[in-house]
Amino acid sequence: MFWNKDKIPNYTIKTDEYNDSDSRDDDLFYYNESDDDFDSDKYKGSNSGAELFFDGDINVDNLDSKVIQKDDIDYDKKEEFDKKISFANKVAGIILIIVVFIGMLVSIDIICVSRFNVGPFFAVRTNVLNDGGSKIYYGLGYKVIKYRQSGGRYDLVLGSWSLKYSTVAQDVDMVDLAIDFNSFNGNKYMNQFLRVDGEILSTTGHEITLIYLDDGGKYTTKLVCQMADGYKHSDIGEKKRISLVGTLYDLEGSKTKVLKMKNCYIRDK
Repeated sequence: MFWNKDKIPNYTIKTDEYNDSDSRDDDLFYYNESDDDFDSDKYKGSNSGAELFFDGDINVDNLDSKVIQKDDIDYDKKEEFDKKISFANKVAGIILIIVVFIGMLVSIDIICVSRFNVGPFFAVRTNVLNDGGSKIYYGLGYKVIKYRQSGGRYDLVLGSWSLKYSTVAQDVDMVDLAIDFNSFNGNKYMNQFLRVDGEILSTTGHEITLIYLDDGGKYTTKLVCQMADGYKHSDIGEKKRISLVGTLYDLEGSKTKVLKMKNCYIRDK
């Protein structure tokens, strides 16, 4: 192969700074855009790569207004959302206060009825029975029956809405109470309306105490019966067996069990 040396350009690499246009012509790495046949018009509007040319005028003022308008919309949405959250928090706070207040009223009623035998104060009376004046009350989640039976049951009973009216006392003996409450988990007679047969240990104007004596002392049990208000009884001698009707509500003592029964009266056998 033969080379035409006249067609090979003569390039010179220069490290000095360019001071004139002539020296640039001989630079191997120098590119002169004016010498190239680059047609910039055909690349206008191209979507490939980065755009080198912008066709048309850009309204900067209009662009800024659009950005500001979008920011205003976002701020309005955030402000509206904050208002909804604030309103929801206020409603939740009011509901919580109402729930706590109702819970306090219910607690007061439950304590008064179960421990002090008074009330209820915040339940609605729904019925008065023709048995001497017994009344039925409904509260929020609880029911109270105020027994005022003529010559019969005379106490307050608290329970759920399914609590049933009953004036039939469950018959038990003092030995049954002694065995039950001296066992490991015996309390099946607690809060029950009972008629208890037993021997009198002592009497006062307002209380009669029955007793079961165990020879070994393990099951010895006392039953303190608080007589109903207004109930009068004649003096009763000790060691006499009687039947007392009332509601068993409390237990005291460790070695010798002491049971308590309220609103009691004597029932003939």
